[in-house]
Amino acid sequence: SVKDSTDTLVNLEKISSDELNNRVLSVKNIQTDIGTIQATIDTAKTVASPTLVDRHRVLIQAVKNKTTYDAYIKFINTDLIAELEKWVSPAISDKLAKDIAAYNTSTLVKVKADIAVETGTNPATNPAYIATAAKISLLFSGAEKSIMKFINDVQKAARTHADISQKLLYEEHTVIANIANHIKKEMAKVPPSGAIAGVYATVDNARGVWKAPANVSLNSVLGPVEAIDDADQEELNIDVNGGKSVNAIRAFSGKGTLVWGARTLAGNDNEWRYIPVRRFYNMVEESVKKSTSWAVFEPNSKPLWVKVKGMIDNYLIQKWRQGALAGATPEEAFFVKIGLGQTMTAQDVLEGRLIVEIGMAVVRPAEFIILKFSHKMQES
Repeated sequence: SVKDSTDTLVNLEKISSDELNNRVLSVKNIQTDIGTIQATIDTAKTVASPTLVDRHRVLIQAVKNKTTYDAYIKFINTDLIAELEKWVSPAISDKLAKDIAAYNTSTLVKVKADIAVETGTNPATNPAYIATAAKISLLFSGAEKSIMKFINDVQKAARTHADISQKLLYEEHTVIANIANHIKKEMAKVPPSGAIAGVYATVDNARGVWKAPANVSLNSVLGPVEAIDDADQEELNIDVNGGKSVNAIRAFSGKGTLVWGARTLAGNDNEWRYIPVRRFYNMVEESVKKSTSWAVFEPNSKPLWVKVKGMIDNYLIQKWRQGALAGATPEEAFFVKIGLGQTMTAQDVLEGRLIVEIGMAVVRPAEFIILKFSHKMQES
């Protein structure tokens, strides 16, 4: 059980759904009231040179519309007036008391004018009046501070009450707690594409595109939506009929959530079934094409073929040394062919086709997967 705003005990397990909803709305309405009053206070503070009476009138008018603050209204209408009456001089006590009692239609300015008319003196030069006015002004200033403190205390108490009520609502009412937890889990679900793209980028920067983007932990991930075990993954690795592979995201005790697979959709293809192989070949093809694009304006002859072959050889030796290619020697790791009788016929040369053939051993030494591409020579 918890206490509501009137200190009444409420058993959260037994209240109806409508009553529970009304109580939640009540807390929200209190917060709205507080916001309205605070906005009014802020507005009153920004009024150009307002008198103390004007500022209190605006403040009181705002608070009077909120039934939550009866204690504050009582303080304004009784305690404050009584305190003001103690401070004023006997000469104007009755007149000032009446003015304060009806200060929504009368002001201290009117009192000052009435005194000037009745006495025929200038209150601005009357020491007794000046002293009284100073006391009243001081009292208003002190009252304003008390009012502000009271409102701040009410706001703080309301916020605390709302926080406690909401917390107890979740802790004591199991239905509400279950609904809230379910909503949190549903809102936390996101597609895995963004996380996988981040894994690819991380592995590429740290190890290279030839490293499988697998056995990598996903940061800031609570866990996969579906729990997958070894038996489930056996069926995902290869679809016998369609040849499609699905890379699982699995949760492991003590390791977190890991990407557990690096296969392509070409599951039945011995050459292209693995992601790092396919991506490495894509990278080599794109890199070689761009780095030899200058050759399209050169004569399609042996000097050009030797130069292009040397460039590609140097590039692939670097990748072999970085561990991208298998084999103890460059000969076991790759080969590059370009030339008449090897990759081109006499007709190819006449028609301006520069054809390059590259074989690379990515999985096992001397087992080459062939990459073949060509440039169309341009006439200058």
